[in-house]
Amino acid sequence: MKKALTAALALVLLLPWTSAAKGPDNAARALERAVSGIQAELEAMDADLKLAADKLATTGLDGKKAKKALGQVWKGNPHVVDVSSINAEGRLVAIVPASFNGFAGKYISGQEQFQRLLSTGKPVLSNVFMSVEGVWAVDLEQPVAAPGGGLLGSASILAQPHAMVRQVLAPLTRETGLEFMVLERTGLVLYDADPSEVGKNTFSDPMFKDYPELIEVAKKICAQDSGRGVYEFRAAEGRGKVRKSIAWDSAGLHGTLWRVCVMETLE
Repeated sequence: MKKALTAALALVLLLPWTSAAKGPDNAARALERAVSGIQAELEAMDADLKLAADKLATTGLDGKKAKKALGQVWKGNPHVVDVSSINAEGRLVAIVPASFNGFAGKYISGQEQFQRLLSTGKPVLSNVFMSVEGVWAVDLEQPVAAPGGGLLGSASILAQPHAMVRQVLAPLTRETGLEFMVLERTGLVLYDADPSEVGKNTFSDPMFKDYPELIEVAKKICAQDSGRGVYEFRAAEGRGKVRKSIAWDSAGLHGTLWRVCVMETLE
């Protein structure tokens, strides 16, 4: 599954592009490729985790076979921080890689996404939060069925969105000359070509307070699955201000959506 989806991502990124021409049509094509690439990565990660969860339903949440199943997920997803099994009480049981073994036994029972998985029995993807491992990340979880029915626990991937998104968007930026950004619906910047903006909230961080048009556009981005807008923001390296056009669409899993944006400086 991972190989097939990786091949699909490669095809998306290799689609023909005429870099000399810019404008709304080409920005729209670039946005479509960006969303498709990010969605392919998310679905590949989710499919790998689902396979591991199915194995854990047979092997149990701990032991060599369980850790082997978790390790296969970790090796196949370079942007992942760790992969773990969690019991129905919210206790981390097994974790890979071994450098995170010290967090086994920690509880995540109070975390929103785990509570959602328990109540629905369905897979979940969290917003960015501070994990018990001390990393700002998102948590993707797949339920693990108990042999006699019910829920044994979950298989979990802790991942940093900017690392995953970068492998899709950095090549597109080099190819097209366009700027890309990914926003959480809370206004948190998950990815931007300017690393100083990553991890900042558009609505509350001082970096953005002097740009009311940007804040208004960000409100629309968070509220609407797709759209277009224009705003003013600082120029590169702080050289005055520029006006930019922005278009956005959505990628995501299990009800959690990221807004994928493409920006172009207006002449």
